[in-house]
Amino acid sequence: MNFYRCFFLIMFFFLGCNNANIPKTDSEVLNYFLTNSHNEKLIIDEIIYIKAPSVYKEVSIDFDFYQANFKNINNDKFEIYYFTISDGEIYRLGKGLNCLIFSKEKRWNKNGEIITDFSTFYKTNSYKKKLYNSNPSKTNLTSMNSLKNGLISNKFQKFTCK
Repeated sequence: MNFYRCFFLIMFFFLGCNNANIPKTDSEVLNYFLTNSHNEKLIIDEIIYIKAPSVYKEVSIDFDFYQANFKNINNDKFEIYYFTISDGEIYRLGKGLNCLIFSKEKRWNKNGEIITDFSTFYKTNSYKKKLYNSNPSKTNLTSMNSLKNGLISNKFQKFTCK
């Protein structure tokens, strides 16, 4: 009986440690995304979580978003980007005239497949798998045309520029 108890405890411990790198929150997904695939000349200084309701560049919003502060490694300049996450998809935020511009983030895996659902990507792949800012495989050029940037989550429709 003690053998089985020890066996199950070891298996539980192994599985718990094995899943330690799987992101559990939107903040972790964003951090993995930015660390894995962002400009190599920029390093993340901090990611600030801003809970809804709040104001983004003078537009009242009812969704959470993140402010990502980057430091340029070549000089002391800082760059700031804003993101929100919905169903594992990451959107970069921009400001229009009394409205918001949502740009769906996309990256490519080594096979040239477009990745937009980053939460699922990191749950099913190692967080060490590299994502690319452009298609590394020229054999799948048509895949870019199949992804329309207009497919934005319904929860953002009332804030989107028309």
